[in-house]
Amino acid sequence: MKSFVTALKTQHLKTLAVRSLEAVLTVVLVLLFFALFTLLLNGLFPSGAGISEIVNRERTVLPADWTNMMMTEYQREQGRDLPAAMLTTANNTVKRKRGDEIAWSDAQKGMQLYDRDAVQTFERSSAYLDFGDQSYLNMGANSLVVIKNQTPDVHTPERKSLILMVEGDLRGRISGSGSEPRQIEITTPRAVAMIHTQQNGGDAEFKVTVNPDKSSTISVYQGVADVIAGDRKVRVDENSALTVKLDQSLSVTKPLPSRPELMTPAESDLFLYRTLSPRIVFTWKEFSGATCYHIVLARDEAFQDVVLDEQVSGAEFTHGSLKQGTYYWRVSTLVGSEEGPFAIPLQLHLEQKRNPPLLVVNDSPKKVSRKSCEFSGHTEPGARVFINGKEVLTTAKGEFRHVVALDRGINIIVVEAVDAVGNVSYRSSTVHGKF
Repeated sequence: MKSFVTALKTQHLKTLAVRSLEAVLTVVLVLLFFALFTLLLNGLFPSGAGISEIVNRERTVLPADWTNMMMTEYQREQGRDLPAAMLTTANNTVKRKRGDEIAWSDAQKGMQLYDRDAVQTFERSSAYLDFGDQSYLNMGANSLVVIKNQTPDVHTPERKSLILMVEGDLRGRISGSGSEPRQIEITTPRAVAMIHTQQNGGDAEFKVTVNPDKSSTISVYQGVADVIAGDRKVRVDENSALTVKLDQSLSVTKPLPSRPELMTPAESDLFLYRTLSPRIVFTWKEFSGATCYHIVLARDEAFQDVVLDEQVSGAEFTHGSLKQGTYYWRVSTLVGSEEGPFAIPLQLHLEQKRNPPLLVVNDSPKKVSRKSCEFSGHTEPGARVFINGKEVLTTAKGEFRHVVALDRGINIIVVEAVDAVGNVSYRSSTVHGKF
């Protein structure tokens, strides 16, 4: 009987051990499934900070009611909720998140942006936000912003917009053409930059950058900015920059680098090609002490349709794959995190030529009794003319006139025109020399 009880206890302990092991395995499998599910979500949606995380991180510099505004139900009733901006350009990978949504979606050109909407750009991507009245924000690569539209009140008649900036850089302009002064507030990890237009009109142009170490650099090209960090407030005047470190300490206000002088291609230079795009070398004068240069190439003068946006170490950049069309290019200088104003943009043109050049050869006699005969005609300006393999002179209009020596009997005369990219036209005729 005693041995039976002992065996029963042993069997019970074994059962408990097996059940414990099964419970542990179940927990491990649940955790593994949760980890795989998290990886799947990271693959489907952008990896940028969530809105709640942004709000908590920036609580020290945001309005007291910001969290409540972000967490309440997002309502849009017809005629009451007007758009704060329009996303006029989205180059490469750009995502948008509505204020009442969880998931991010692809941003589309022409999309309206409302109060509390977020926009995120990725590597080699950019976005152009139009606030109307010739005011805009240009988001660089790897940038994340949240838009807050503010209406003026009786105490602050300025027209305002609040931008919560978490990563990347913003370059923008506020138009001062209206009767009232305008202001935009940009909140960075440890500071608030309030950029103003001047009382006498005039625009405000600026750039705000969140650096890799989470410090913030505010550069002012036109207008003025008041930067608040902790209990300090510093004014940044035109053509100056200020950096706010993560501990909210402020650097000394520094002058910005001057505009670079662009050299080649010159204004309205034309590049012709037949099959492969030519290698175009962009050059500008070096700036002493420059850390690097910022070159931007676009299809439009407003630099919304950006083709190239790069930072390069030297005062030269080569591009060899541009398609036919008109382009605009500009360059700025960076010294550390301070970026100066862009140079005045220059224009260039690329034209693909596949058709042979025009070639007209005037009639010549079929029989001559002399030992020479004159051939004349015209081609397109810039094309080279060859008669029986020998290049002849042409005028600026493409006209040519040349005397050809003849042999006795039948002479075959071949006239060729070769344009700048190698397309060829030719005409041939025979002249009977009877002398």
